Amino acid sequence: GKIRECVNETPIVVAFDVTRSRGKDAKYVYDKMPMLMGQVNMRAYVPGPAISFAAIGDATVDQAPLQVGQFEADNRLDAVLQNMWLEEGGGGTGQETYELAAYFYARHTKLESLSRGQKGYFFFIGDEGFYPKVSKDHVQRIIGDTLRADIDSKEIFRELQERFHVFFIYPHKTWEERKDDIDA
Repeated sequence: GKIRECVNETPIVVAFDVTRSRGKDAKYVYDKMPMLMGQVNMRAYVPGPAISFAAIGDATVDQAPLQVGQFEADNRLDAVLQNMWLEEGGGGTGQETYELAAYFYARHTKLESLSRGQKGYFFFIGDEGFYPKVSKDHVQRIIGDTLRADIDSKEIFRELQERFHVFFIYPHKTWEERKDDIDA
């Protein structure tokens, strides 16, 4: 039942996969995130940025499959990251519940930028696919919304694209490197 609100001019979401298949990458991204706001401001990439960090796992097996921080524009981002758990779970199916994060940000954000006709920016950082449906059971258990039926993931990503310019950053690794990370 939570809403994440952004009154800043440019909302930015960085949603990163924290499952074991990411290996050391998730920790590396986590360690570098506090510097992101400084770089965005210093290089003036966008006006008035605020960032919301999200950690994504797999709702079929993980204890904390979706962790979502408030939009922040200052050192409170550090506190958001400190409260995120790099669970390193995942289901081993080649899919994580990225669609659940898409659902949350499509339906549980209030963005001032939309009233000015401007979308935010959404960056997924992950190494798996998403599930074909947003599970109504996952939504109920994790987010608290009651849905009549599962939602096609294509539809929820379309909704997300109405609010954000959406990008997926997919670190390139060989199967052997990924298998070694999972086996570890």
